Amino acid sequence: MNKSHATIFLTRMMGESDGEWTEEEMTTGLLIGNLSSVLEEAPDWAEKIKSGELHETSAIDILNNESKEVQMQCLITVLSTAFSDGELADKEKEVLVRIMSNLNKGITVKELLEAQKAHLESLR
Repeated sequence: MNKSHATIFLTRMMGESDGEWTEEEMTTGLLIGNLSSVLEEAPDWAEKIKSGELHETSAIDILNNESKEVQMQCLITVLSTAFSDGELADKEKEVLVRIMSNLNKGITVKELLEAQKAHLESLR
């Protein structure tokens, strides 16, 4: 499995944290979070989740073997999904904190928000 599998899993986990991974959240991930290229790199993601091979721990392990930049890009996608409805719900905050605390590159919330802002500006 690769970083794309991890990104898809964690994005889906974020989307489902407040009930379900909605079409709006998927669309936001596709447009803002570059999820479309991630999906192309991991076409078997649904099978990996269904089989139990891809789960939260495996996704974190994959990302912990990647660079800080790769971890940041994943977090931007995850955060874009969370913000797709205009707010960050308490359950979404909990998921984000859990993901960030398990990553090994020490990315701070401030760094993430700055990177997301720069990413959004680059899309204009």
